[in-house]
Amino acid sequence: MKLELKVEHSIDIKRKKPWPEIRWLGDKCEDVFVLDGQRASTLFLKNGETKKKIPKLQPQLDNTTTIATSRNGAFLVGLQKKGSLFLWHKDTELLRYISGVPDVFSSALVSVADKGGAIKPILFISNDACQILLVVGYSTIYLWEMKHPSSLFYSKDAFLQGKWTCISTGDAKLPLPSSKDVVLDAVFFNDLVLGKCCLCSFVFNSASCIQVSVLLLRWLNQSNFNSRYRYYYSNHTIPNHLPTIYENHKSLCYNFPKDHKIKTVLALVVY
Repeated sequence: MKLELKVEHSIDIKRKKPWPEIRWLGDKCEDVFVLDGQRASTLFLKNGETKKKIPKLQPQLDNTTTIATSRNGAFLVGLQKKGSLFLWHKDTELLRYISGVPDVFSSALVSVADKGGAIKPILFISNDACQILLVVGYSTIYLWEMKHPSSLFYSKDAFLQGKWTCISTGDAKLPLPSSKDVVLDAVFFNDLVLGKCCLCSFVFNSASCIQVSVLLLRWLNQSNFNSRYRYYYSNHTIPNHLPTIYENHKSLCYNFPKDHKIKTVLALVVY
């Protein structure tokens, strides 16, 4: 199959430091945003200029260590240095807050951006913002679940009610803090058979192999806040046949497709 691509428009973003992420945010009114983990700016496609400060978000971003967006572009979530989270709905400019993990988070744990070589926490959020997955140091996984989904838009309280749980890693093969070339991704989805689920994959180099470890979360009754979820791990080892001469010139790249029907798409890029 031959696929031809045509460039319709190109721009030069007027910023010396590159933006690692570009996202469409909004449902009814979409805008292009550029993100770098602690900053978010609106990108104007006509001239490549960026709106450096978003009035509703800027006070939150000043104290944020990492940010993420939902796959449908409706929400942006950020982890603040004191452990709490903020949730921003782009279309309505609605801003909500989530308390951090009780008795677990401290400024020393989440302020990893200030420590050289430390691993930044990673966030993933469902399309309806009812679940948030937080991965700390590769080996600690937290899940937040919203108690009353209707409170997101209609409650007068700025803080959302919900609960945190820590997901046991059990016998899962997960990367160590010292591991290199670690990439991970997660996706929340609804399946006709399984119901509401979340897949989270860790891909990393282990000795002479590539290790792929997948976490599956499955909710037994998504309409009941007190309903438990089940979690399963699967581990896959892929031999790395790349010649030693390329050992320092490779990178792991992968992502979940939007239809979630494939566990992960993995590529080994040699440069």
